[in-house]
Amino acid sequence: MRTGNSKSKRFSLLALIAAILFSLPVAQAQNSDPVIIYTDTFRPFIQGETEPDGDGMRMVRLILENMDQPYEIRFRDFGFSLYTAERTAGTATFPWRKVPEREAKFHFSEALFDAQTRLYYNRQSFPEGLRAEALQGITIGRLEDYAYTGVIAELLDDAGTENNQVQLFAREANAIRALLLGEVDVLPLPATVVEATTRSNFPNHIELLQTVDGIAEPFPLHMIAAKTPEGEAFISAFDESFRELLDAGIIEAPMTGEQDVDTNFGVTAELLASEGFPVIVGRRASDGENEFFAIPQGTRALVLDWSDTILSASKSDRIFKTMVDETRVLILNGPHVGKELFVKNMHISVL
Repeated sequence: MRTGNSKSKRFSLLALIAAILFSLPVAQAQNSDPVIIYTDTFRPFIQGETEPDGDGMRMVRLILENMDQPYEIRFRDFGFSLYTAERTAGTATFPWRKVPEREAKFHFSEALFDAQTRLYYNRQSFPEGLRAEALQGITIGRLEDYAYTGVIAELLDDAGTENNQVQLFAREANAIRALLLGEVDVLPLPATVVEATTRSNFPNHIELLQTVDGIAEPFPLHMIAAKTPEGEAFISAFDESFRELLDAGIIEAPMTGEQDVDTNFGVTAELLASEGFPVIVGRRASDGENEFFAIPQGTRALVLDWSDTILSASKSDRIFKTMVDETRVLILNGPHVGKELFVKNMHISVL
């Protein structure tokens, strides 16, 4: 009898253990290994690695957490991210544009972000403006990992046949710097990316960037994973989680980034003549000597550095010295566009 009872007890214990094991969520076993998500700085959607999350990164984190999917975000160059995601199981990368060459290798999520791509030029290089029909004999800047379509793709494809040259860049900030320095003539980039990147890296030069009229195209961006069963399953689960959060009103898509762009890049001023000083004079130091420029009435400028007499309190109400002291400005229009000049405070009218 004891033997029978002992066997019965052992059988009951094994049955209980089996029931517990089979009752555990399958997702725990399937999702035990974290998916590695590769990305890089892409303002305003994705801020730098050590900065607070941009709205795009925040949205992706919410989607992954709603999937109950362990994950790890790694910041790497976009070229390396694409290379690794194609070859390594358990990885994905964002944000990427959908083009036929990539569709052959990757599964694409629904569009997460959307930004309008424009063709930018430096108003200092083309003070009279730049028209779409005048895009011959120019140097075009291009980001290495960007995929372009429409008119912009045609413009890049024609490079060489119309005596145009293409200069490649790895990062948006480097390309914008080259445009500001006149090393390239035009640069196709999403508008929100240009504004946010310029704000972060060249805040005093945003007014110099203009767009060519009539050239614009949508720029939707996606999460992608390799064209394998594992990659397909991840993108399917990602899209399902994405739609759940959309329906719940927690996120919106495609996100444009426009609401996050601050266009207040500094104090803009109008330069006006003053009583006793009917001509506005701008001074520039060059090779140890001063150069002077006559500035037309009504010229607009960006204030770069206020004079100390403007910033500091005075012990006297005799402000003539304050009036004739100089503030450094960047000229935004007219014959001296792009020049950094010192102008007497009396000529500066804040807009």
